[in-house]
Amino acid sequence: MGKIFRAIFFVAFMFAGMNARVQAEGSWVDCNRTNGVYQYFASTVIQVGKDAKVGDLLGGWMTSSNPTAWTCAQRNTAQTISPQMAVLGYPPYPIWNAISTEGQTYSVYNTTVKSGLGYVSRWRYTVKGQTSVWYPLTVAPGIFQIPAELFPVTYDSGKSFNVGVDVQIRFVKTATSLSAGPTPLFDPMYMRHYQTYGGASEQGSGTYMIAQFANGAAIIATGGTCTTPNVDVTLPPQPGQNSAARVTQPPARILNSISPSARPGWPVSAIRLRQRQRLKTVRRVCLHWTARQRLPESDYKC
Repeated sequence: MGKIFRAIFFVAFMFAGMNARVQAEGSWVDCNRTNGVYQYFASTVIQVGKDAKVGDLLGGWMTSSNPTAWTCAQRNTAQTISPQMAVLGYPPYPIWNAISTEGQTYSVYNTTVKSGLGYVSRWRYTVKGQTSVWYPLTVAPGIFQIPAELFPVTYDSGKSFNVGVDVQIRFVKTATSLSAGPTPLFDPMYMRHYQTYGGASEQGSGTYMIAQFANGAAIIATGGTCTTPNVDVTLPPQPGQNSAARVTQPPARILNSISPSARPGWPVSAIRLRQRQRLKTVRRVCLHWTARQRLPESDYKC
């Protein structure tokens, strides 16, 4: 009898689970996940230079794109109204600090899965072909960040449409303890579809999405070298050229003598000293060249 009861309970549990997965939710627009709860970031290697400081951004933006995150359809009972929709975001990790980049301010979140590794995040969304701008994630865990752009949807005989979402992150060095190696699995951001009408609103609590880095998908590489910027110089014309012409580089033998590349492992102070020495040498070459050509000093400023 006990075995029969357990079998019935198991079948009922599985049936309830399947119903939960396919059940759509929404007061005016029914939405359900199109292909599961996760959307992934591609594998990547992040190079951390020797001179990277705590608080520095590491690498470029990494993207998790899902243009068909949810499949939605407006309810027949709401066919005479036009609710507005968006995608809200929220973080699972604590705020470490704030940082400004590309004209916007972001909260920096500590991953807690790898010491010294944090990140900033932003997202955008598409509703029936209408795409929002990128929104920086700034809220603390447990708070839903509702973006400013809300896109209206109208009834279309119950036809389904997709709500998509793209998530981007950049890593940040949050401690000197950051070391080389792969990162464990972690989820930078959670997302929910959002709809509102007539002062009421609903967040898709049962159909949230997760942007995820799979275990080992992000690899931190340390020990990069320092580099110095190029120095561009305009020199007087060579013999026979019109005085209005400009030589953008000295002859190769001179260029080679004044532009040695920075040696890997040099401290920043030594590299800056070499830059100042270069500029002094270039000025001396310019003055010498001008004197040899017997050109007025007013025509050239070395």
